[in-house]
Amino acid sequence: KKGGTIVYSTCTLNKEENEKIIDYSLKNFNVKLDEIKINVENKVKENTKGIDKEISKTLKIIPNENFEGFYLAKLIKL
Repeated sequence: KKGGTIVYSTCTLNKEENEKIIDYSLKNFNVKLDEIKINVENKVKENTKGIDKEISKTLKIIPNENFEGFYLAKLIKL
């Protein structure tokens, strides 16, 4: 419903399962990204050539001694 939130999360660092899925959603559904505000040191920025610039609001965590690798995106229904 309008204003609803969907959190998309995977336990992979695969661009096809993460950024490209969210890019497709932004281009084909009436949604926008909301920034995820979590303070973690092991974030990673990936080359997002050809992907919506809003993708920078998502979060990709690289594995370390505290975390498994995972990806998070917060979508809001418009």
